[in-house]
Amino acid sequence: MKGHLPRDPVLLAFVLVVMAFILAPLAVAVSIGFSSSPFLVFPPPGLSTRWIARFLSDPEFMASLRVSLILASVVTVVAVLGALMLAFGLAHLRSPRLKAVLSGLIVAPLVFPVVVLAVGLLLLLAEIDLLGSPVGLVAAHLIIVVPLCLVTIQAAVDRLNPEIASAAASLGAGPVRVFATVTIPQIWASVVGAGLLSFLFSLNDVTFAAFLGGPDTQTLPLKLFGYVRYRLDPLVGAVSAIFVFTTLALIVLADRLVGFDRMLGIRRA
Repeated sequence: MKGHLPRDPVLLAFVLVVMAFILAPLAVAVSIGFSSSPFLVFPPPGLSTRWIARFLSDPEFMASLRVSLILASVVTVVAVLGALMLAFGLAHLRSPRLKAVLSGLIVAPLVFPVVVLAVGLLLLLAEIDLLGSPVGLVAAHLIIVVPLCLVTIQAAVDRLNPEIASAAASLGAGPVRVFATVTIPQIWASVVGAGLLSFLFSLNDVTFAAFLGGPDTQTLPLKLFGYVRYRLDPLVGAVSAIFVFTTLALIVLADRLVGFDRMLGIRRA
């Protein structure tokens, strides 16, 4: 059954109000990013791309953006591979109770506030001399990102039909070939969805970067957070506009390639 807007006018009005409440701050931030004013005012007196050009020409912001992109890419690759191994390992457990306990322990970090995890990691990484290092920041992101990826991928792995892999193996395909040509194509959408969640979380993180980062790991959100402490101008909106449009582009691209409903494990009736 294809999705459509509610026919009940009251329910439709409620949905529209909720959407407006959620999207209003994004709309304000994006519009400020195209303001011609040197001050942070809304509505903008005119339209200009001067602040976007200034952001793209600032070497410090570009260096922070490069750090964020490298960090997000490394975290995404490691998290997806780790979540794949965990999902298949849990799927082969014979005890449902043990599987439930281990799954709960793995996703437990999602329950705690990020600040609490950051404080704990601050003390731990300081003891092993990884505080302020890229390795420590990657490890911190993985604590949150691996459970996110596992929840997405495990749902797809649990729906796999083992008879298909058995049929391919009976025809002479080895384990690696079965995994690459039979198993992965069936869960590819969930893998892409998990990777997208991982990349966006790591790219937008500011809490772990503030607590655990160092001079060589100053990400773009952390750089922007420090910038707004001393200056308030439309540059903040320009960065917001770039992030919003980049996120939308990634979501649209993923939807075109694999389907957004398949990434989330939604089955259409």
